[in-house]
This record gives sequence, structure tokens and C-alpha cells, in this order.
Amino acid sequence: MFITRVWIVIVTFVYHFSLCEQSTFSQEQRLFTSLFQNYSVESRPVLQASDPVIIYITTDIVKIDAVNEKTQAMTLKVHVKHEWKNSLLTWDPEEYGGVDKLVVPVSKIWTPFIHLYNHALQVYSEKFQPDESYMVLLDYRGNCTRFFSHFFISSCDIKVNSFPFDEHICLMEFGSWTYDESLLQVIPTHSNAVSEEYVINGEWELLSALITGLRKKYRIQTLYHSSIQIRVHIQRKHLFFVMNLVIPCALIASMIFLVFLLPPKSGERISLGITVLLSMAIFQELSSEKLPTSSENFPLLGVYYTISMFEIGIAMAMNCFILNLYYRNYDMPRWVRSLVLGHLAKIVRVDVPLRYIAEIFVEVDCPSEQNKGRLSTSNMSSEQPNDDPSFRIKSSGNDSFCLSNSKASFKSKKKKLSYVKKDMGEDWRMVARIVDRLMLFLSVVIGVVSAVTIFLQTDRFKKFLYG
Repeated sequence: MFITRVWIVIVTFVYHFSLCEQSTFSQEQRLFTSLFQNYSVESRPVLQASDPVIIYITTDIVKIDAVNEKTQAMTLKVHVKHEWKNSLLTWDPEEYGGVDKLVVPVSKIWTPFIHLYNHALQVYSEKFQPDESYMVLLDYRGNCTRFFSHFFISSCDIKVNSFPFDEHICLMEFGSWTYDESLLQVIPTHSNAVSEEYVINGEWELLSALITGLRKKYRIQTLYHSSIQIRVHIQRKHLFFVMNLVIPCALIASMIFLVFLLPPKSGERISLGITVLLSMAIFQELSSEKLPTSSENFPLLGVYYTISMFEIGIAMAMNCFILNLYYRNYDMPRWVRSLVLGHLAKIVRVDVPLRYIAEIFVEVDCPSEQNKGRLSTSNMSSEQPNDDPSFRIKSSGNDSFCLSNSKASFKSKKKKLSYVKKDMGEDWRMVARIVDRLMLFLSVVIGVVSAVTIFLQTDRFKKFLYG
């Protein structure tokens, strides 16, 4: 008897539990049938035709997927929440066994068609709308809520002239093409669109994403439409590009300074300059793949590459000119001696011995017998001592240079001209040394000033320098 009673209790409990499940399912099914029996999906869910449908939109940017400078487009992953009220779908929960919520497919209920106005797809697609797999949560008051996540591709005016220190402001406008503001109004629920679950991008930093409501009339429309605008402010993370593009370029360009430090007799100046120029050309070719491809705006980094190659080419031309000065061996003009050896040497801090500044003679006039008595021996002893063979005085009355024997006179003249030729070469080598020092200073100053001038055009570089 005891076992029989236990089985009766178990069977009764299972029977009542199945009836409750069947009753609950039947109440929800009856509610669903009652709500959508005479419901039309095409009509707006308002009791009065003059009443607009108010859509509350919440957007959270979760990720910056891509920024394409060539197509002028930005791809964002956004979590979207739409809320509106459907006055035609309300019920009393007590009449349906306490059921106060329903999950309804989007194909069974009116949903707002909110489009991205500035989409960047080549062909318009309904992918801007959630597909039929998304559901709508409906409560007994008629409040409808729709959640979905989507990758939005919006057009963006991307100017890369400040690359890699560039910042961009991209706009995303959401609204309805069909319903004007008297039929549908779009209202943002908050002003910040950055999600707490935002995934950090390796190249771009999201500074802010502000949401504002707009009342706008487009040229193709006759009435004002309600929409929302998301103002996305992004900036490129420059550390990667500075370490891989800017610093190597600066190091290669600075190698041209070594050309002016090598001795001219080494014969390696031209080869070193050509090697630096070819290295710069190869580096520019390899790094061009990392530069943004845009013909509207040329990146500052590309400008820096081009100017650096021009500076290297000019340094090579000046090096050829210095070598030309170094190997000259003829009489130096008076203005060159005065300008370079007298003034320019002081500017570049090169000490020039006195013998390079004094004039050298090319021939000696032997005085006649009548003029010998007029010469004073003081003219010979007032100059530099005679032990320096490179130093010579222009004189018209030095009897020691005139020989009575014609053969001895010819040998003396030949020896004198060899000394003059040697002195001329030393003078030009001193000029080459001074010009070499000047070109080294100018190349360093021009290289630093040009780099700073180029990158100071961006606000971020100014902040990077001055804090």
C-alpha cells in the first residue's frame, strides 16, 4: 500500500507539472496569435496619423576595424540598440497568465529602417539593416527593443599630408530616407559613443566619439529629416612609423656628412656619396609600401624623403667642387685669396699661416747698373726669414737673384719656378680645406632645419617637442 501511494503522488506531480508547462505555452501562443492576427507590418505603430514614431538610439563603438586612405573609408564595429513604442501591440498580462514579454522576429513586427547616410559601399545593400535572424523584445506596454552588432563602413575625408602625425575627424550620420521628421524622429540616448568594451587598435587611437541630434534637409529631399551624427576623432599612433621610417631615413641622410670629413687624397669621397644616395633611394622604395597611397595629399614623410635626396645630391656636387679646388695648381686670383684665406677662414675657425696670405712672385727683374745704387738693403731684411722656401717677396731690386752667368741664371730661374708651382698647390689645398669645413657646417644646419621645418607643420609634433 505504501508503494502504491508513492507512485500515485509521483504521477500526480508529473501530471500537474506538464499541465503547467502546457498552460504557459498555450498562454504565450494565444497572446502571439491575438496580437498579430490583424496586425500589418507596413503601417507605422501609432494611434494617430499625425503622431511621429520616436526612435531612441544607443550606439557603442567597440572596435576600429580599418581606415583606408585610398578609398577614403573607415570601418567600425558598433553595438546598436533601437527603442521605440508600438501602441498597437499592448496587452494585459493578467489575461494571459502573467506573460509580460514576447520575443518577436523582425519579419512579424514593424521596425524602423535607419540607414547610414554616408555609407562607403559601392552598391547599396540591406546589410545596413539587421537581417531576419535578429529578434525584437516586446513588452506588454508596447515598448520594443532591438539589439544588434554590425560593421559600418562610412566615408571619411582622410588627409594624409601630416602622416605619420595625422589626425582625422570622421562623421557617421544615421537616419531614415523615407520618413521625414513629422513621421519619425531619431533621438540619441547619450552623448558618448565609446564603449566600455572598446578593443584597442594597434595603429589608430580613438580620442572621442560624440553623438548629436540633427535636423537636416538634403538636396534631394523636400522636408527636414531627423538624424543623429557620430563625430569620431581618431589619430594615428606614430611610434611605429618614427622607429621604422623616420629615424632610419635620418641616419642614412646624416651619413653624407662623413663625405666632408674624409681626406681628399683617400679617393673614397665620391664612392661614399654615391653609396649613401643609392641607400636612400632603396630605402625610399622599400618604405613606399607603408606610406598611404593618395594623390590628393602628399605625406610629410614623403616630402622629407625627397628633400633629403636633394640635399644628398647637392652635397655630392659640392664635394666635386671641393676636389676640383684641391687639385688646382695655378696662380690664385687676388679676390679668392682675400675672401677665402682672409675672411672665410676666420668664420669657419681655420688657422691660416701667414705665408698663404702674402703674395708670391713669378719672376724677378734684375736691375740695371744705373739702378743698383738706388736700392736699399733694408728691403731684403724687412720680410720673413729666408729659411722658408715657400715664402717669397715680390721685389724688383734683389741683386742676389741675378747671376752673371747665363747658364747659372737659367738653372736658378728653373728652381725658382718649381718653388712657385709648389706654393700655388698648397694655397689651393688650403682653400679646399676651408670650403670643406664650410660645407660641413652648412650641410648639418640645412639638414636639421629642413627636418624640423617639415615636421613642425603638424600640431602633434609640436606637442611631442614642447610637451
